[in-house]
Order: sequence, then C-alpha cells, then structure tokens
Amino acid sequence: MALPASDTTADATEVYTAVFRSWTGSERVERSIEMAEEVKQITLAGIAYRNPSFTAEEIHREWLRILHGEPIAQLLM
Repeated sequence: MALPASDTTADATEVYTAVFRSWTGSERVERSIEMAEEVKQITLAGIAYRNPSFTAEEIHREWLRILHGEPIAQLLM
C-alpha cells in the first residue's frame, strides 16, 4: 500500500490505490496525459492571472521557462 499524502486519509489512499491498480497500462498512460494537460492549463491560467498584460506568446514562453528553464525559453526570442 502506498503512503498517504499529508492531506489524504488512509481510507482515501486505499480507495485511490485500488482504483489505480484496476486500470490497464494504457488507462494509466491516458490518465497521466490528462493530468499533465490539466496541470499545464492551470499553470497557464496562473501565469495569465499574475501577468494580465502578457500576450498568449509571452504566457507560453513563461510556461516554458518555468518548466524547462531560461535557456529553453530564450529559444523563442
């Protein structure tokens, strides 16, 4: 059994673990991709919120900087 997160009860962790184990490998990959996209969208929204004057391109560049560092973000300039 996995260790529970600090904000998750042991019962909730057991339920999550049981559901996760019931998924096929492709279902796990699909859900991981979905979660990664959700995190990306939340991050982009946060950048836009904190920088209301940013264009879509500037928001994307800042996301790349956060994710990969300044050298990668500089490639877009």
